[in-house]
Amino acid sequence: MSINDFKWSLGLSVLALLAGCGGDADAGFGAAAGSGNSAGAKSSAGAGAGCASAGAAGGSGGTAGGSGGTAGFSGSSVISSLSASDSAALCSEFAAGPALRVGLELTCLRNALLEAAIAAPKTDAEARTKCSASYDPCLETVVPPIPCPYEPTCSATVSEFRACASGALTALTTVRDQLPKCNEVTLDRLTTIDFDAEPADPASCATFEAKCPSPKP
Repeated sequence: MSINDFKWSLGLSVLALLAGCGGDADAGFGAAAGSGNSAGAKSSAGAGAGCASAGAAGGSGGTAGGSGGTAGFSGSSVISSLSASDSAALCSEFAAGPALRVGLELTCLRNALLEAAIAAPKTDAEARTKCSASYDPCLETVVPPIPCPYEPTCSATVSEFRACASGALTALTTVRDQLPKCNEVTLDRLTTIDFDAEPADPASCATFEAKCPSPKP
């Protein structure tokens, strides 16, 4: 699994998020995948309004799976040898919690900043208000679980999977953290944001990628 496989899985979840909020799914996928483009601004207006109604129930969008997988297997277990229940438990470590939250935050923030930039605000305060009006309700969205980024035939170990997922999550978090927060953005900063920034492929994914086929069609 490369960073692109991780982004693909994360993007599918956020794509469903935006479709449910009345936004532009194509733009949202780009934002979640770290390959943003100016079209992303189209999605934020719909997402901001539609997601607000989903807010109270959404929280961080986790699933009931929790961290899972601690009882039936160890770090040296090969993924293809796991039972269906253990494989589901391992997948839930990736599919719920931090990865889901980072994907939501990155998508919402990037789209909110794009919307603010296209609105051509006249002051910093106006830019921040425009950004926050989209970002804050979007964060409360109910997000579907992330698809698991490996096939059942994967020959990597549980530890190799966890190392790759952790590295990919760190790479995506770095991209998110390079964006200014809505309450900090300025007119000057809006003009210098790199909406096409791509996360680096983590070295921790090399072994996993060599042993596991991509789940992408």
